[in-house]
Amino acid sequence: MLLLGVASLSLWLTSTHANQPHVAQLLIEGPIGPATTDYLERSLKKAQNQGARLAVITIDTPGGLLSTTRDITRLFMQSDIPIVTYVSPEGARAASAGTFLVYASHIAAMAPSSQLGAATPVQMQADDLDSAMRDKVTNDAVTHIRSLAERNGRNADWAEQAVREAATLGADEALAANVVNYVSASVEALLADIDGHEISLQDETISLRTADLEIRQYAPDTRNRILSLLANPQIAYLLLLVGIYGLIFELMSPGVLVPGITGAVCLLLAAFSLQILPINTVGLLLIVLGGILLVAEFFVPSFGIIGVGGVIALTAGSLMLFDSSVPGMELSMNLIYAVALVALASVAFIALVMARSRMRNRKPSDRNVVGEQGKVIENLNPQGLVQLGDEVWPATAESSRLITHGKLVRVTFQQGTMAFVEEIKKTEQQPARPFWKPKPR
Repeated sequence: MLLLGVASLSLWLTSTHANQPHVAQLLIEGPIGPATTDYLERSLKKAQNQGARLAVITIDTPGGLLSTTRDITRLFMQSDIPIVTYVSPEGARAASAGTFLVYASHIAAMAPSSQLGAATPVQMQADDLDSAMRDKVTNDAVTHIRSLAERNGRNADWAEQAVREAATLGADEALAANVVNYVSASVEALLADIDGHEISLQDETISLRTADLEIRQYAPDTRNRILSLLANPQIAYLLLLVGIYGLIFELMSPGVLVPGITGAVCLLLAAFSLQILPINTVGLLLIVLGGILLVAEFFVPSFGIIGVGGVIALTAGSLMLFDSSVPGMELSMNLIYAVALVALASVAFIALVMARSRMRNRKPSDRNVVGEQGKVIENLNPQGLVQLGDEVWPATAESSRLITHGKLVRVTFQQGTMAFVEEIKKTEQQPARPFWKPKPR
């Protein structure tokens, strides 16, 4: 009973502390993407349920996706607690999409030496937009940011300049131009500054009481960290490649399972990543085509011609997959170079192995090889090469089905120096001799 009482008291104290009035501090750092929306939405809901009186969102971002930005501004406008954006620490910036978030908040503040602006929208595949479409996108963004400015009583004319002319301001300039409400050196100083500030929230005017409120951090949880990882273009790209090649290797060697399972899992994760990221469909198709051509080089040896075509398609698709002009959406050139070099090295290796297999061994003699077992050294599709003893024989698969490199075969018929073979099934192969066999007693 005593233990039960202690546990109940501890639970009551924890619940009481969790629901005490406090300030929720959230952080937007780096490019703004779908994971940012998820983090803000879930954290603001949690903060409100735990008694937060307002949320201070610290911002340091180069920008991000326009669609995601609209989702977040809508979230701010529909919030039941006041939203305070704070461009911090010193030297931080709220560029591009970050400027929209600053204008969408009930109160905007900046740290000394921080900056905001350059809010010209960057559309995916912007090079394909004609002048009329560019004007439409720009005018839509201008209308949106002006409405945010007018809603929160800030400088709408400068907001339009930030969109049309990529104008920027420092902290003191932004304060003087009525773009932000405060310039504060820290979150604590900001809370002291805004104490007593009146805002309009859900059609009601309220006066903030922030003095002596506890500041509580709301960091991303495990779910959001995983989502952030999957929303990273580098990770999505690698998952796509591993998925494609995993399934291809499983088709080349049926029954191994590991490449197939790994490939299927990676492809599903890549599909989720590419669903939440804006991609270029042509780039994706080129990557898939590149993978197919690289595998075709293995099945239909062309001494590198097909393989080089695959490397070119893979590299071109990688360059086109994401729009590098959108902050955080670009693929690392070093990663693309590394993938291209590995693919090129694979093509060179396959071509070298196939060339050497034709030259290194003795030519077939006129002996009878029916019944002999050998190994495929060049895919039988249905014709290729097999090694019988120390001789290389041209061979044809009797079943007309592909028999891949390394498979064991048996000669069933011979016509001159052409051997007709069948694959030896695993159930027919002799088990490997044990390394050690105990002596019978």
